[in-house]
Amino acid sequence: MSGSYLSTSNPYFNDRYSFNTTISNLNSNYLPYGYGNGSITVWTNCGTDGNIKVYLNGTYIGKLTKYFINGIPNCGELGTLSVNKPEGIYKIEAKGNEYSWSGNIKISRDRCLIQGLQK
Repeated sequence: MSGSYLSTSNPYFNDRYSFNTTISNLNSNYLPYGYGNGSITVWTNCGTDGNIKVYLNGTYIGKLTKYFINGIPNCGELGTLSVNKPEGIYKIEAKGNEYSWSGNIKISRDRCLIQGLQK
């Protein structure tokens, strides 16, 4: 059985680290993901799909081994997969034992995108 559901129309951003600043006052305290970078946190609610391998632009970034049944996790929460990447549009693909997902996401500078892979 194959399925795919990747909600990219209403991505959830964690704006806890979003801010406006100028180059003159930049320092490491204001760059939670590195200069020019944002973060993506990937999670799933598919508890029966085994380890889900996740790829950005065709490059393996890790696997999901846990799942969430209630609500959306926070950025970087235990059980999610989080990576920092330069701002831009990325193709995300994920493959489990039963389901597969693909779509495009936008990583924004100084923001965390929380992307769900749902049944």
